[in-house]
Amino acid sequence: MTEEQKLAAQYRHHAAALLAAAKFDDQAKTSGMLKAIARDYELMAAALEGVHKTNRSVGRSGIGKQPPPEGPEGPERSEV
Repeated sequence: MTEEQKLAAQYRHHAAALLAAAKFDDQAKTSGMLKAIARDYELMAAALEGVHKTNRSVGRSGIGKQPPPEGPEGPERSEV
């Protein structure tokens, strides 16, 4: 499991806990705020899963991993 996947799972866990707390909250305003925060956690988890899929498709894995070093001339550029 990559760092992105681990963090996404943690975000989903937090979202589930917030949704559970929202069920037992008497105040509609507070409950709505908890649900909104849970929704944000779900969005962040989905974004991290997208990062993981992109990294996997380009052959990279893990948060904070550096790309392979470039040659002494810098990145290659195609002439347009």
